[in-house]
Amino acid sequence: MKKLLKILIFIIVVPIIASIIIKPELTDKSDEENDTDVISLPFSVIIEDDKGAYEYTPEAIIPYMVNALTSWELLSEFEDTVNPAAKRQEYLKALSIVCRSNLIYIWEQQGRPERIDICESGLHIKNYDDAQKFDEAESAAEATLGAVITNADSEKGAVIAAPFYTTKDWDITLGIAGKGDGLSLNYAALLAKEGKDFYSILNYFYKNMQITIFDVN
Repeated sequence: MKKLLKILIFIIVVPIIASIIIKPELTDKSDEENDTDVISLPFSVIIEDDKGAYEYTPEAIIPYMVNALTSWELLSEFEDTVNPAAKRQEYLKALSIVCRSNLIYIWEQQGRPERIDICESGLHIKNYDDAQKFDEAESAAEATLGAVITNADSEKGAVIAAPFYTTKDWDITLGIAGKGDGLSLNYAALLAKEGKDFYSILNYFYKNMQITIFDVN
């Protein structure tokens, strides 16, 4: 009986003492939680203006591209709908994926160079940094991190060129404006206001498509 009692004391007391003496190794959870950049694309995007040339990572440039594609005139129209912020985000997510797909497509078509020019994406930006819209564009880009449009019929799931156009004279110039080929910025916004999510919006304009998280490995 005494032997059994000693065994029980050893089983119960030793772990308690050990937990007091031996402190568990602390890990910095903030680093783990903030490590969301799982897509590391080995190229940069160049933007040139009157002040000089600037270099961005592909993911860093997406919010600027989306910011340039949108206007407050259009985004303010969402306020007349139910849950306007969520619907606006679905619209901006769709645009984020379109912009990213174009960048990746051009990069692959050029033989995966170290740098590509923003103008080669089909988007010529006059004013790409609008602080009033940037936060929402950045949230949409982060929510779709690495997502691109690929051809569902392709065995390798090739990233497609994702043309887009607008019929309004905003502060942008598009090489394919008015040709009706690709995603209409205006009609995509209408679909979002009707409650369509980003996938449904993209699927309306790009047939035989699927969304893939791009991986260069």
